[in-house]
Amino acid sequence: MGADEEKDQLGDTALIRASKAGSVAEVEQLVASGADKEATDKWGRTSLMWAAREGHAGVASLLIEKGALLDSKDLYGNTAYVWAQNKSDRPMMELLLDAGVMYLMNAAGELIPRDMVKENAPEVKALREKLRKAGDMDDSKVKY
Repeated sequence: MGADEEKDQLGDTALIRASKAGSVAEVEQLVASGADKEATDKWGRTSLMWAAREGHAGVASLLIEKGALLDSKDLYGNTAYVWAQNKSDRPMMELLLDAGVMYLMNAAGELIPRDMVKENAPEVKALREKLRKAGDMDDSKVKY
């Protein structure tokens, strides 16, 4: 039984709440106490998904380091990477890519295996354009 099994009205565990809030220290304490990193809220979202959605790179990095699954999907098929991509959060996207996410979202909003993405594919062009709009982008730093 994990340290954060009790859920609130949204189905959030203590770990999910701490991840949403960006509290690295609290997340670290909860994980050390045995909190379930893969527990989900009522939408099927994990702590890593919430960290990615809210832009909390420190929390995301810690969860990844502690073995959180990278490609879990919520009830709508979104992964942590998809949340970062939807927010045009380049640093979070790079963190998740470097960690080894296996699925990317194409221009049609479908998840596709990362190893099927070709350098000049429409999906890559759309991703680059989205990243450019989020700020200055150095294409050489994007890993596929």
